[in-house]
Amino acid sequence: MLQRFIFWFMSTWFYKRICCWVVRTIRLPILRGRFSADEIRHIESLLRPGDILLVNNPWKLQSWMIPGRYEHGAMVVDKTVAETEIGEMTAEGYGTVEFKEWLRQYTTIVVLRVKTWDTEYTEQVVHVVQSLVGTPYDDQFVLGPEAVYCFELCVIGDIDNRLEFKPKKLVGLERLYVDGDCLADSHDVEVIYKR
Repeated sequence: MLQRFIFWFMSTWFYKRICCWVVRTIRLPILRGRFSADEIRHIESLLRPGDILLVNNPWKLQSWMIPGRYEHGAMVVDKTVAETEIGEMTAEGYGTVEFKEWLRQYTTIVVLRVKTWDTEYTEQVVHVVQSLVGTPYDDQFVLGPEAVYCFELCVIGDIDNRLEFKPKKLVGLERLYVDGDCLADSHDVEVIYKR
C-alpha cells in the first residue's frame, strides 16, 4: 500500500515541481560555498577526465532532502590548460559547466578516481557520459538509460561494471538506487581530494 502511494506521489505534478525546481533553488542565506580561489585552483590541478566528484552544501534545502553525505554527483569530462569541464545531470537534463564556477556553490567535495578504469576505458566511460545530451533527469530514480539522475551519471558509462559498489534500496520502494555514499565507500576508488 505504501509503495503504491509513493509511486503515485512520484508521478504527480506537485512532486516533479518540488524535486525539479524548489529543492534545487531554495537556499538558506549563505549562497556560496567556502572554497577559496587558491583551493579551487589546487583541486582543479588534481583532476582528470573520468574523476567522480561528490559534493554537498548543508545550506541548500536539497542536501537535507537527499539521504547520505552527498547531495550531488558529477564527472570530469574534459580538461584543458584553460579549464576543466564537468558533466552533470540537473533538472534540465545533462549539461556541462566549468569546474571553477560549479564548485563555488558547495562546501564539501570528494574527488574519486576509479582504480579499475585504465586510460582507454576511462575515455569510453567519458564518451558515454558526454552522449547523454538530450537525456532527461530521472526524478523517479530508476536505474537505466532512459532518464538519468546525478549519481547514476557517474556509473552509467561503466559498461563492464569495473567499479564495484553496493547499491542501496530506495526508502519506501523496493528498488535499487545509487547514491554518493555507494560510490565513496567502494574499494575500487582512490580518494584524490577530500574536504
